[in-house]
Amino acid sequence: MTAGIAADATGLPRVAVVVRNEIARRGLRGMLESIPWLGEVTEVTSADWRPDHPPWPEVVIACQATAESHGSQLRDCSQAGTRVLVILAALDAPTVRRVPHLPAHGFAIEAELTTGALAECLAQLCRNSMPVPASLAERLLAEARSSSPATGRPCLTPREREVLSLLAEGLSNKLIASRLGVSLHAVKRHVGNVLAKLNSPNRTLAVAQALRDGLLPS
Repeated sequence: MTAGIAADATGLPRVAVVVRNEIARRGLRGMLESIPWLGEVTEVTSADWRPDHPPWPEVVIACQATAESHGSQLRDCSQAGTRVLVILAALDAPTVRRVPHLPAHGFAIEAELTTGALAECLAQLCRNSMPVPASLAERLLAEARSSSPATGRPCLTPREREVLSLLAEGLSNKLIASRLGVSLHAVKRHVGNVLAKLNSPNRTLAVAQALRDGLLPS
């Protein structure tokens, strides 16, 4: 378990549901409590959420409104190793355009969410993978392809291409360092170079841009 991350008395991961709507919040809690390998599930309204001190839960599930209004708090949790799953209410064009800028490690679509799908999302997060529904991935790719292409492909080094490929798998910097057998400092430098060369503010948008420019297999 990562330092600062909470687990209940059984050692199972805790999950916090941070959603303003009570029906949605309690519905999610009921689904989570039916997943046997999860630990304590807590629920709070996004308006009351003030995660000022650790230990934080291993996973935070937030609606899009929470992710947008509590971005700095979610980033604070992320620094301690908490994984953030954002549930999107819709896949309209404005939402899809905002997705790359949300502080999330994975996404789910409200209309597609079942207990089984939720369990799979959480399992991927606990493996440090990035769950992204196929419907969302298709929309992100379509948005990237419809954008005005950059003039010429960015010139990435072989190592930067390796890092980009692992970013596309949703791996954290620590896991990328382990996979490539390099230092965490080196990975941070390579990720920074990739984001700069792709003119992207974050990993999700960088992967979308790379797909658009043919730097990754679509």
